[in-house]
Amino acid sequence: MWSWPVFDKDMLEAAGGLQFLGQIDTSPVTAKACLDLNIPLSLNKRGWSPSVAEMALGLMLSGLRRISYYHEQMRHSN
Repeated sequence: MWSWPVFDKDMLEAAGGLQFLGQIDTSPVTAKACLDLNIPLSLNKRGWSPSVAEMALGLMLSGLRRISYYHEQMRHSN
């Protein structure tokens, strides 16, 4: 998830068996709460940008070339 919502210590304690938190970005409040509770926190700020850009470009090309429409027509042409 993104850095929202901000998880404080009380929220993470209420999560019961939470063993890991993965976010694209995080707030200092969430980072401190994870450190205090020994919950591993994974951040991946840059890993999503290329994938999102490639998907957006692919969807634009698919829409312009009507790939989904032609694919459906091919599947039902038998």
